[in-house]
Amino acid sequence: MLGDDDDARETLNAQTRARGLTIACVLTTRVCFVNVQPSVPESVLKKRTRDAQWAEQKAAAAASAKAAGEKKREEIFKRAEKYVKEYRDQVSLFLFLIARACVRVQVRERVVTNTMSCDVFDECE
Repeated sequence: MLGDDDDARETLNAQTRARGLTIACVLTTRVCFVNVQPSVPESVLKKRTRDAQWAEQKAAAAASAKAAGEKKREEIFKRAEKYVKEYRDQVSLFLFLIARACVRVQVRERVVTNTMSCDVFDECE
């Protein structure tokens, strides 16, 4: 087909280069084409690898920050639950003590005068 004709080879090379291909081998019956990527400067390749490493580091930092935030939220929620429990316990103890004091005052007043009421506490009656 092509044989050893240099002009035909040059024409074929020019046509394939225009399409972004390079001739890998020319045989008498067959022509092999190989895709050739345009060469990339080394600085661009280094920048791509550096950016990829930074993206990995950023993703790892974001994942660890998310885990730390979840842990912190759990601690805050537990602290709030503890506060609510302590507050409810104090209120119930206070109400219990008020009720107990009213009963004691009422019992003492009945024993002493039998007509006095618990005026000090509004909730006694």
